[in-house]
Amino acid sequence: MKKVRLFGLVVFVFAGLIGCSNQKEAVPDISRALPYEILDTESYPAPEGKGRYKVIVYSRDAKTKEQRAQTAIKAAVDFQREKKAYEVLVWLEALPKVSERLAIADYYPYKESAWGEKKTYIWSVEASRYEVKGHRVNSLDVVREQYLRE
Repeated sequence: MKKVRLFGLVVFVFAGLIGCSNQKEAVPDISRALPYEILDTESYPAPEGKGRYKVIVYSRDAKTKEQRAQTAIKAAVDFQREKKAYEVLVWLEALPKVSERLAIADYYPYKESAWGEKKTYIWSVEASRYEVKGHRVNSLDVVREQYLRE
């Protein structure tokens, strides 16, 4: 899968959730999350019982930054609960067969990596506002966002 840079991002880092006593309290608002399908999963080396996963998902209807971010969060929460993982990385793709990330969510529900590295946050979420036209991301959005960012 090729690497794609994200531009025009909305970034949320949920460090204020440090004092949460359980994971349910640590889940941000996902009221705008939309249905998604899992395209692929990958596990990474980790100590016994402390899973690390990358999950690639697709949601045809996630059009806004908020919908994309919240859909990626929901996918991370769902996968973490299913696997009891220590780390979950979700990539929300623009299209099922095109590697263009529209959102990325890093989820550390225990505020540490599977290897015991302490984290200052539980969530790090990025989402783009790129418009998907046909079978690709609108190239004008990419150029515009790159220009505005530089």
